[in-house]
Amino acid sequence: MIRSLWLILIVAWGIAHAADVRVVPITILDKQQDGPLYPRSLRMPFITLPDAAVAADINDRLFIGQLNGLAPAKLTDTLDSINLRLDGLAEQDFELVRLDRRILSLRFDAEGCGAYCESYSVAYSFDLKTGRKLNHTDLFTPSGMHMVAEKMRREKQRLYRNQIAALQKTFKAEQRKSTPNPDELADLQERLELNRECAERIHEQSDDRAAFHYRWSFLPQHASLHAGRCSNHASRALDDVGDIELPLHYATLRPYMTAYGKSILLDEGTVDIHNVYGQVLRGNLGKQPVVMLLERHEDSSISGTYFYSKYRKAIDLYGRVNGKRIELDERDPEGKIIARMQLHMDGNRLRGTWQQHDLLPIDLHAP
Repeated sequence: MIRSLWLILIVAWGIAHAADVRVVPITILDKQQDGPLYPRSLRMPFITLPDAAVAADINDRLFIGQLNGLAPAKLTDTLDSINLRLDGLAEQDFELVRLDRRILSLRFDAEGCGAYCESYSVAYSFDLKTGRKLNHTDLFTPSGMHMVAEKMRREKQRLYRNQIAALQKTFKAEQRKSTPNPDELADLQERLELNRECAERIHEQSDDRAAFHYRWSFLPQHASLHAGRCSNHASRALDDVGDIELPLHYATLRPYMTAYGKSILLDEGTVDIHNVYGQVLRGNLGKQPVVMLLERHEDSSISGTYFYSKYRKAIDLYGRVNGKRIELDERDPEGKIIARMQLHMDGNRLRGTWQQHDLLPIDLHAP
């Protein structure tokens, strides 16, 4: 009852309050009229908190993650899309999932279009004290991640075994009819083949690299782990299992949590975390204020984006990490390297140099 009082959703205004936290929708005005998806329907949340710096980190993390651009400095009803990247994005809205004194969680529901258009969801959770995005690698130990990957693998196996058994039963029942429907039999055969292929792929899976691609939601009583479907777009209609949601209660996860994980998910003490990946990094390149976001992948490659605060245009970065050393390339639209960064990670800070014609210092910090 006390926890539920933290969350009050006022549908009429689309504004949510928990203590002094507000989540207000901003409508993105599609100014990119030459695009094939114009006009688009896009909404983004804007967070306000007593600590403006924490709110700014959350807002920029959401905007960079969803639209590859920076959030507005102040609350506004609408925002021009000129400095945002809307490539392939047709529609987007969001839903508040959790808001209490420790955690803010949101889910984006969007439609992306390439060769095909397809709906998808993305989830974000934040530590409201610091503004850090909650990443599973910060919350759980390596053995914990292995346990989670194995639980999801077993859940996939269970679902596909059950689905194959149900399809086989339906197939045999159709065959026993005096006049079996050939179209129905052909459809069932295709479904069986796809589901068997997916089951075999899951059976052969021997490592937990897939856990890097799972989507987490951190609800009040449990975490929810989301795995995308096995099938590609062309055969998705035959994939009867589809996306998978696996609830994981915190009591089960507790032995596999880091000290920071217990702090934020179970409210057990206050623990700082030191990691720069997936977080908004602020600081200076030379004398210019910049904002950066870096994502580390399972093969130790890095992709990222940075912005000069003055110009607010995204500049893409690609590189690799070796221990605490990070090397990043800045490329032009043709893929030619035009600048290089050599960085060293020290806790929540990145220091190093940027070199094009001149050699300039970089000093960045995460929340």
